[in-house]
Amino acid sequence: MNRRRYSELPDEALMTRIVQGDELAFNALYARFERRLHGFFYLRLGQDQAAAEDFTQQAFLKIIERPEAFDPAYCFATWLFTLAGNLVKNEHRRRQRLSRRLAALPTPARIALPADHRALDQQQWDQWLGQALEQLNPVQRDCFLLRYQQELSIRDISEIMNCPEGTVKSRIHHALQLLAEQLAGVAHHR
Repeated sequence: MNRRRYSELPDEALMTRIVQGDELAFNALYARFERRLHGFFYLRLGQDQAAAEDFTQQAFLKIIERPEAFDPAYCFATWLFTLAGNLVKNEHRRRQRLSRRLAALPTPARIALPADHRALDQQQWDQWLGQALEQLNPVQRDCFLLRYQQELSIRDISEIMNCPEGTVKSRIHHALQLLAEQLAGVAHHR
């Protein structure tokens, strides 16, 4: 079947072919939905272009990994955007957990945060937190995220990062100080 014929097939028929391992069917489905899915993620993830691209790829990766999860008795577009919505919900939950963990951290991270930071729009707060994390140097950010996002022990982080436990603690401490300064500055300027 040539590419033109694939473009004429309904979404559900393409998914049936994808289950059978048809790569051209996947390419046709990708071409059909990539822009719409990207727009969906862009709007729901705070107009973050990089996140929208990552989540678009994640959604299509889920199709590749488990195409049989789609029931051809249903509308593919509905299924795809339900899957996308679930990815967004999971990401928002992950960001909320990270925000709560950061807010619950002992000094110095809590010292500089204004009392009303919880009144900020959650999406805006998450965006600011993400920007603050980006300002950390990569090893500090990695140690911080492994500790507070992935909830790994200092020992596990030490093994992953191939450095002494004291170095991990120091990196996390410095990351907390920098985050507190950056987030406090942003919250005061809103």
